[in-house]
Amino acid sequence: SRVLLISNNVSQFLRNGLIAAGEIDLQITAPPIVPDEDFDVIIINNVDRDEVLPGTFEDILAKVETGTTAIVTLQDDSKRIDYRGLLPVKIGEKVDGGFINIEQLNRFTKNIDFGKSNSMTNAELLGDQTVIATINSQPAITLKKQGAGKILYFGIPEDADFKFSPHYPIFWTELMKFVTEQQDVRNLNLKTGETMLLDREQKIKTPSKTVN
Repeated sequence: SRVLLISNNVSQFLRNGLIAAGEIDLQITAPPIVPDEDFDVIIINNVDRDEVLPGTFEDILAKVETGTTAIVTLQDDSKRIDYRGLLPVKIGEKVDGGFINIEQLNRFTKNIDFGKSNSMTNAELLGDQTVIATINSQPAITLKKQGAGKILYFGIPEDADFKFSPHYPIFWTELMKFVTEQQDVRNLNLKTGETMLLDREQKIKTPSKTVN
């Protein structure tokens, strides 16, 4: 899968986490330069809002509508950036943090310990989406369907301990597989209480009948 990381100050933890995912073609670019090519995943991380050209976020949103996944990571000045509809939450104030709690158990959160964060940023959901993780009941990771694609808000602050955890590269590896829909044999053997996020209604065959 082709992954584009757009950043003026790349998080080396994120870069290394993506490289650890393997089997992805990672391209890194710094605004104002953003290649007009097709990517499976586009990640926006630590961008300088003064360097982002008008139309950049709209172009990415148009690609999402046709099937790309966009991942927007929280940065210190996110509240002052106009993401032009690409950010699925309304950013609020920065406040004291707490433990990062998993709300949705799936392939990229299963067995992941996110730890805690000293700070957090309040966020209000915009539109219908799945809350994957929270800090003090505030959305920290959310997933929203947008046309044929998806938008993931990654709102775990830069100063959280998660990036130092051995779970961090595992999270990014499983997330990349999930958003590019690489089926995993473990997905076919779910334990009671686990959740699968499906893009559309599926036919499921049970021992007695087939149900939607």
